[in-house]
Amino acid sequence: MPVRRLPSNPNLDHLKYQAKDLLKERTARSPGAAQRIREFHPRFRRAADAGIFDAQLSLSDAQLTIAREYGFPSWARLKRHIEKPTLSDRLDLPHQERIENATFRRAVELLDTGDIAGLRAHLKQHPDPARCLRGRELLSKSNAVGIRR
Repeated sequence: MPVRRLPSNPNLDHLKYQAKDLLKERTARSPGAAQRIREFHPRFRRAADAGIFDAQLSLSDAQLTIAREYGFPSWARLKRHIEKPTLSDRLDLPHQERIENATFRRAVELLDTGDIAGLRAHLKQHPDPARCLRGRELLSKSNAVGIRR
């Protein structure tokens, strides 16, 4: 879960400086830096402060930590968001509104509202809205979340 929000006009150079500052704080054995790394870097999830301070930590490790603090899975995704933002990068939107495939997004909206008749009609018109879920699977998922047909 992101703990920081990107400014409306984020600057990639500023974010790189944040990563370098995090490395400096870790070198200075700052408990706050160790906590940030533990919370956001998967390799250090269970590490004690001493383990974080003694580990080899690269700039890319610090960049990953910064990216995850802002809610991105990787530095590359954060960088892409800044350079060429896409709908799925818009963290200010609810999850279903970030779905880029309009057909699948509509199926999710129908599912969320409990409109099974509308979902059935939509799936007949678009039998494979996500290219990864079949209509029957989507309908069975609707039953799993308590929506009746």
